[in-house]
Amino acid sequence: MPDTAKTNPGVASGSVEETGVPRSKNERDFLRIASISTALAFGTVLGSMASLHKDASAFSFQFSGKTLVAFGIGAAVGFLYWKLVSLSAMHSASRLLRLSSSLLLLGAVGVFLYPLRFLSAEKLAEVWQGLGADAVVLSVLGVILWRIKRFLDRDSARAGIVPKKPSTNQRRS
Repeated sequence: MPDTAKTNPGVASGSVEETGVPRSKNERDFLRIASISTALAFGTVLGSMASLHKDASAFSFQFSGKTLVAFGIGAAVGFLYWKLVSLSAMHSASRLLRLSSSLLLLGAVGVFLYPLRFLSAEKLAEVWQGLGADAVVLSVLGVILWRIKRFLDRDSARAGIVPKKPSTNQRRS
């Protein structure tokens, strides 16, 4: 396939999706790296969870067919998530992207809490107390950082400093 920029001056080269929006090489490379690394990470996490078993004394990892199936499912979810991110940049699929991001967040919390099922009742109460204290501390830090940002934004506005607009390839948050 000939390079579009050479055959048609004024037209950017790169892959063009259904909407006709050209993709830069950097964006394609980023999406490829993010997809592969996220797929490997998700596969590893789900495979580890499937391998985790309780022994008489502690935890152990037992490799089995469930491990491979869980790895495959995790890898597929990680890869499909970035495919969705890629598509939402071209289409107005932001609601679907928000929903899938929320589901990933809930999944991450579930993966974090999953090993708690192996704890005894007396240890579990201590762990929940510690997790509650951690949540309070992190929430307070988040509020402090948010207030500092608001202060700095107001100060910049009073000084007449206009925030720089993002380029066309960036999204506003």
